[in-house]
Amino acid sequence: MALELFDLEHVTPHDRRDALDDVAKHASVPFHAEPLRPARHMAFRLASSRVDDVSITRTTLSNWQGVRSADQAHDSTEPRLVLVFGDEAAPLRLEQNERVIVGRRAPLIPFWSIGAWTLRAEQLQTVRSVTVPLAAVGFPHLLVRDVLARDIGGSPIGRFLAHHLDGLLRLEVLSPAESSAVAQVTVELIRALLSTAVGDEFRTRPSLRRTLGLRIVQHIRSNIGDTQLSPESVASAFGISRRYLYVVMKELDLSFADVVRRARFGRAAELLRDPANAHVAIGVIGRASGFCDQSSFSRGFKAEFGQTPSEWRRTVAATPPGASAAAAAGEHLSDTVHVLHKTLRLW
Repeated sequence: MALELFDLEHVTPHDRRDALDDVAKHASVPFHAEPLRPARHMAFRLASSRVDDVSITRTTLSNWQGVRSADQAHDSTEPRLVLVFGDEAAPLRLEQNERVIVGRRAPLIPFWSIGAWTLRAEQLQTVRSVTVPLAAVGFPHLLVRDVLARDIGGSPIGRFLAHHLDGLLRLEVLSPAESSAVAQVTVELIRALLSTAVGDEFRTRPSLRRTLGLRIVQHIRSNIGDTQLSPESVASAFGISRRYLYVVMKELDLSFADVVRRARFGRAAELLRDPANAHVAIGVIGRASGFCDQSSFSRGFKAEFGQTPSEWRRTVAATPPGASAAAAAGEHLSDTVHVLHKTLRLW
């Protein structure tokens, strides 16, 4: 799994339009791209990755329009489903199947490659997308068609999937087996999301059950700054008992306390590594990572990393960014792959 980066600002102005369209033509679902208003500045920064047949992107863009024509929609490429996650900061407009949606407040909008579509982003925003083969989703076309060009982002699974994709873009080196695990679980999450959106409880249950452990671990990481995070609060968030929460964690060979510990120290390491936090007090970093007091945070951090937070921050400042990022995130990322593998073995 290799992360590919493209920034239109690195292309000479004369060649930018052609370069942008070339990137679009080589996307997992080919289309044409152009500025909405040629006279205005256009931003386009892309991070993309692929695991098996699943494509993931994070794009910062403005004054941008993507169009898949009717001719392209009838080409010989494998039919694919796209889910695009909009930004809270600006509206994202999609047209497909005679539907028009202007998504606001972080929409999640599905569309597919077998119909013409137009996607527009006028204001600066960051959007994420995931593209999978339509056949892998395994739903009848009529069922999928019902949710196209609609905002289904209100589902808790939608929010989890967005966090999941962000995490996958950080997994830069995966073996073929790990890539397969990532792809299969991602498709299963999409299947659960679509089932929820169309109200098909029968289809939803297996996918929700299979991905429960993964969603629990992600929930813990997403709420790690909450000093009141506990087995009871997590179990309540998923509508299960504390006892069943421990059963799910045991199936994944994980301890609730260990996941919380690693996530909190991982968050602290990220905050300490960020140059923007160079002058932020250690106690503030600790509280943002879910620790109640500075002394317990400092003692625990030294036990975890072999240095106090202050010493570690000075060490990281003198270390190449790639190396420090790998050191801080390595255990977190290996946890992610471990959960993916265990999830598949339990199916």
